Amino acid sequence: MQMSQSDKTDIKKLCKNENCSPTQNDTSTEKCVLCDGYFADNGLNDIYFLEENDGSGTCSLCGKDENVCIMKSSGQCICVNACDEDCDEDCDEDCDS
Repeated sequence: MQMSQSDKTDIKKLCKNENCSPTQNDTSTEKCVLCDGYFADNGLNDIYFLEENDGSGTCSLCGKDENVCIMKSSGQCICVNACDEDCDEDCDEDCDS
């Protein structure tokens, strides 16, 4: 079956982990800056894990490039386990626990 032009325009790109909804609804109220969908702004569904999706990025706060996620509302890359601009190499072990 061949898709019509209108069917092709209805296909939306959505985040695959911490899934975005294709439509705005009671739980998915915030517009995602990474895809065409909406997400639940509840502290978990508002982040996109890069490494789980074969992506890469650099934390905009500390510059690390491992275990980084993107905030769906702003597009900012940050460390998954939090970070500190002044954090040195010794701090990495403390941050991972």
